[in-house]
Amino acid sequence: MRFRCEGFELELPAFTLLTGPMAAAKPLFAQKFIVKFLKEHPDYRVLYFATSSPVCGILRNLKVFGMGNEGTGKITFFDYQPSCEGIRKADTDYYIGNFSDPEQLGRVLNMANERTMVVVPSLSLIHI
Repeated sequence: MRFRCEGFELELPAFTLLTGPMAAAKPLFAQKFIVKFLKEHPDYRVLYFATSSPVCGILRNLKVFGMGNEGTGKITFFDYQPSCEGIRKADTDYYIGNFSDPEQLGRVLNMANERTMVVVPSLSLIHI
């Protein structure tokens, strides 16, 4: 499956690493990508690791980029908290955990299937 967003074309499934200087808006690109992708492929889900912004800010950006309330229900957020000793469910589709811990990260990634996009906007906080 081919997917185009902001001048980039990807053959999916893919592993894509965005690189650039600090403050280059890589998380914003990822959020635009999610909105466009879920609009075109509503049968997919997203696992989003909130490593660089609070979830409330990400939700606000997704709405600015055109995602309605129905789309946010297709995203499961994982808020990175290095002090967590285990994964905690904070709300529907919202978990808190230390995803530098291989056991916790593995449990989360086991939630993915062939119709899941995993988004980690910044690897700088996750040290595995």
